[in-house]
Amino acid sequence: MIPKNIFLVLNKLHVSSLIYQLSNLFSLKSRKDELPLRPKQVLADLDSPVISSPNGNMCDELHPGLSVVVPAYNVENYIIDCLQSITSQSIDVPIEIIVVDDGSTDKTGELIDDFAVKHSCISVIHQKNRGLSGARNAGLAVAQREYVAFVDSDDVLPRNALQSLLDAFDPDQYDYISGLWSSMSGNGANIKLAETTRTHGAPWGRIYKRQIWDDISFPEGLWFEDSVQEYCVATRYREQLLARSVYNRRQRSTSITHIATKNYKSLDSYWIVEEMLQWCKQLHIPFNQHLYELTVRQFGPLLYWRTLLLNDDQRRALFACCCDLLASYKEFDEYAVQGSDAFMALEHSLRSRNYQLWERVCLLRKNADYSLSI
Repeated sequence: MIPKNIFLVLNKLHVSSLIYQLSNLFSLKSRKDELPLRPKQVLADLDSPVISSPNGNMCDELHPGLSVVVPAYNVENYIIDCLQSITSQSIDVPIEIIVVDDGSTDKTGELIDDFAVKHSCISVIHQKNRGLSGARNAGLAVAQREYVAFVDSDDVLPRNALQSLLDAFDPDQYDYISGLWSSMSGNGANIKLAETTRTHGAPWGRIYKRQIWDDISFPEGLWFEDSVQEYCVATRYREQLLARSVYNRRQRSTSITHIATKNYKSLDSYWIVEEMLQWCKQLHIPFNQHLYELTVRQFGPLLYWRTLLLNDDQRRALFACCCDLLASYKEFDEYAVQGSDAFMALEHSLRSRNYQLWERVCLLRKNADYSLSI
């Protein structure tokens, strides 16, 4: 197998095709990868899986307008900016803003209550901490408008964002509409204003028909719960795209994205995929080319760089679980990924249980996000 230092030099020279060919050549000569016999037990000892079902949030009677669900937990420095950005929207349909205080231990709950007194469109739910998914589900449970949007409590909406989405939305042809998003720093200063960043696996930056959530919910107890968007929404419903920024995403060092590499809960990167595939079965979602490629991609660099704290034995167990899960769904056997050499090498590593090749492929990209070229 190619030594890591040589491999990284080749990558910097942008010769992924050569890397793929050499990886295959060297993998034939390398020793058989040693993987643990009970890999799921190794992971469970570090981060126990949580089993749930796609229980929906059925609403018996919908009313015209838009529900905006805002989950909030310990965001006293940001919640007012968030709520002001929503209440200041110019919108020509009735709007209800449902703010869920998810057991905050700072002044978040007080600030929400004080703000709500001045805005009749805001309703507040105070509950014991259930996590981001539990807060969103609590908001969905009382949302009664025909459309619904989600805004995280440390983010803000640009002016006229909601109306722009509603004006562009064609409900006869599509089930939800998605815009672009921009990044901003913790203090609100814009970092990136180029309107070229598309929202992928997250519910914010979109407006949905409310009935989409009648038979699905956000998985509680797991990190990376936004995976429900790609596995259970994008696979079943028609998406319309709006080529303008409708969401400002705040970059914070305390967000799950930033702390995952230092916490064994990062293993939820694997558990959430296992959970979502089970949900797809229950919801009769086709196990097709799209779902196959989505799952293979989830087991690549994104997973690798989220779980940097694992030692070698633990990482091998994680890899073995990915291989086993992919192989367990015989519906995927007829498919093969299409795309870059790196993507095909990733698939080959998972199908052949070649840990060393998998590691090399993941080293191709250090930026664990959806800009991965595989």
